[in-house]
Parts: sequence; structure tokens; C-alpha cells
Amino acid sequence: MKRILIASIVTIITLIAACTGKTTPNKYKVVVLPDSIVKAPYINDIVKELDSGLIGSRISAKDRVTNVKQSGKHCMLSNGESAIRLDAVGNIMGFNKELIGNEMVAYGMLCERRFYIEELLRMRQNYIECIERLQSDTTSNNECEKIVSDLQDVNTMYKWTIDNNKPYYSILSIETEEYTILN
Repeated sequence: MKRILIASIVTIITLIAACTGKTTPNKYKVVVLPDSIVKAPYINDIVKELDSGLIGSRISAKDRVTNVKQSGKHCMLSNGESAIRLDAVGNIMGFNKELIGNEMVAYGMLCERRFYIEELLRMRQNYIECIERLQSDTTSNNECEKIVSDLQDVNTMYKWTIDNNKPYYSILSIETEEYTILN
């Protein structure tokens, strides 16, 4: 019953907005979420519960948006300790840079990408070989800078796995279907 009421309210608001004569399309969809989603756990709490089988589950998570990447296809929720990447899927066309600094609640499927030590070593070696090839070509400085940045990321991931005695480095993401801004 509550879902029907919320859906009706959202439909009425949408109809009212459509009748205002505004013709500029908005590719960034902001969805009004139910109270249960707004009371979502912070990402630190989600990271602590990973071993309980959350990967592959639909979850809600909240924290601050710290950056937006790849023309808005991804953004990061972070609190300085932990971070989760949000991927725009479904009706969400992307995230805009104005979201940075705001507290957001995201709803979607929790995914994990594991980079095992062997894979990190192979990536590192490939980046080093690529840098050596590009350094001989003076026209590719921008590409070389990007690869050096990627190499630094891989080195950081590798160092973390060694320092924490783990066989892999895990990157969490949420295939974000809906979100709302809390402030």
C-alpha cells in the first residue's frame, strides 16, 4: 500500500513537472526513495558485513560523493576510510559533478571485483613495458602520463595486498538503479 502511495505521488509530481513547459531535458535522474532506503547504512558498515554474503544482493548505502569519473558514468561514495564506486545503470544516465560533497543514498546491486596478486604483478609488468615503448615516442606524452597514473594505482593495490597479507585487492561497486541526495 505504501509503495502504491509513493508511486502515485511520484507520478503526480512527474505530471506536474511535465506540464510546466520546461523543454530542457535532464539526463541526470534523481529518484525519491522510501524511508527505508534513506535510513541506509554508511559504507563502513557495509564493508564490515561483506563476509555475510552481501555481494550480489540489492543494498542501499549512503555517504559523501567524493568524485565523478568517466563523463558521469561512475562516482565514488567515500568517508576517507572506505569507498564504493557507483555505476550508473538502468534509467540513470549519469552522475553530474555538482553531486560532489553531497551526502547520497544509492540503491542497487553490490558487486565486487577482485584483483589477485598474480594479476596485479602481470598488470604492473604490462604497464612498465608500455611506458618504455611510449617513452621512445615523443608524441604520446599524455598517454604515457595516464599509464603512469594507472601503474601507481596498481602499485598501491599490490602494496595493500602485501601489507595486509591478503591474496587479492577488492574493489566494491554498486550498480546504482536509484539514488537521492540527502542535503
